Amino acid sequence: MTTSAAQEFDPQSIAGNAELKAFLEFRSTGKIPLKHGIPLALKALVADIPLALLRAWPGPIGIKLRQLYYGLRFQQMGAGVIIESGADILRPGGISAADFVFIDKHVSLHLLSGTLTLGRRIHIAPYALIAGASDIHLGDYCGIGAYARIYSHSEAPVGGKRMTGPMIPEDMKGMITAPVYVGKDAVIGTGAVVLPGCVIGEGAIVGANSLVPARTKIPPYTIYVGVPVRFAGMRERVSVPDI
Repeated sequence: MTTSAAQEFDPQSIAGNAELKAFLEFRSTGKIPLKHGIPLALKALVADIPLALLRAWPGPIGIKLRQLYYGLRFQQMGAGVIIESGADILRPGGISAADFVFIDKHVSLHLLSGTLTLGRRIHIAPYALIAGASDIHLGDYCGIGAYARIYSHSEAPVGGKRMTGPMIPEDMKGMITAPVYVGKDAVIGTGAVVLPGCVIGEGAIVGANSLVPARTKIPPYTIYVGVPVRFAGMRERVSVPDI
């Protein structure tokens, strides 16, 4: 599996995101005009407060309520999906989740654009972050460790441009935007970072607190560790049947 070529990210191309439009106006002028401010204030009262309660509701009732809500908002949701309390999900309409996906407590799914595809029976552990502006695919049975971070968009030292975050206009900022693919049965260890354009092969393991630089391709069933990652060994192929 390979990712497609890197692409330019233009936040102006994201249709229907009122918060982003207001932020871009503020970044440019230091003000939020009433045409953005009034609808956002009304949305906060009508939608944002109830959604905050939904996200925070603990226990089985909260899980069931989030199943119902995100079942309507996701592009697709399979059976038995668990979304724990504190999960922060941006653009649910760009997410497809297969059966028995477990999105644990305080996971952040923040794709500004593109799609996030979650395969069968995967676990995204607490405080993991999956973010960017291009497609991210997590294959069946893969595991994303606590505090791991996967990015399909990141600032980068490109062309002498700045790379200091969202307050810099995009035409002045060095960026890499490219899809990320994590294969079936792959594991991204606790605290590991995967940058744009990476391909993590089937059954591969990225060790805890490791850094996978942009556009790195890790072969199937290998073990890579370190900052940046380097080959550390092989694992046995998965031999149990799919469920």
